[in-house]
Amino acid sequence: SDKLLIEYFSQQREPIRSVDLARSFVHPFEATGIARTLHAQRRVQIDGSAPRSALVIPMFAGDELIGMLSMFSVRTRGFYPIHARNLASMCAQAAVGIQNARLYQSQREEAYYLNVLLQVAENLAVTTDRDEVLETIARITPLLVGVTRCALFLYHPEEKILVPGKAYGLSRELRKEFEKLRIPANNGLAFDKLVHELKPL
Repeated sequence: SDKLLIEYFSQQREPIRSVDLARSFVHPFEATGIARTLHAQRRVQIDGSAPRSALVIPMFAGDELIGMLSMFSVRTRGFYPIHARNLASMCAQAAVGIQNARLYQSQREEAYYLNVLLQVAENLAVTTDRDEVLETIARITPLLVGVTRCALFLYHPEEKILVPGKAYGLSRELRKEFEKLRIPANNGLAFDKLVHELKPL
């Protein structure tokens, strides 16, 4: 039913108000199929009873569907047009607030990442020890991209192989296996493509 609601609201913004779910009395009429699905699935229970009426209001911020507000009642005709109008106005304001909060959070995260990258760049610029550079990259990368493990390989052009550099987040057993790796650069796999195209995968 959630997928049906999303598809419906991608076409129009009018709230769905079901006067009687059991009899598929719905406004607007185009949402009759959704009301029937809601009644048939019986996913919502109110004190052990199936709802008889429903009101579903989309939350739009501009053209973006942020979410939906769904309400149910055990009575038929539990919701009237005035409920739909008033709640639609509230949902419009709430959607804008949610969108602004997401934007603010995104800007904060971007500022954090840029600050971390700047600090790393400054530290690496004055570092002459290769192992220290690799250790820093292996340690910082998981923080920036939200992963728990990171492994760096070094390319030896004379032998055309990739050998272990530094790793972060590996167990002792995995680290031992990592240090044994010797990967031919011409094996036709991902590393081969990296070496020849010099582009991220």
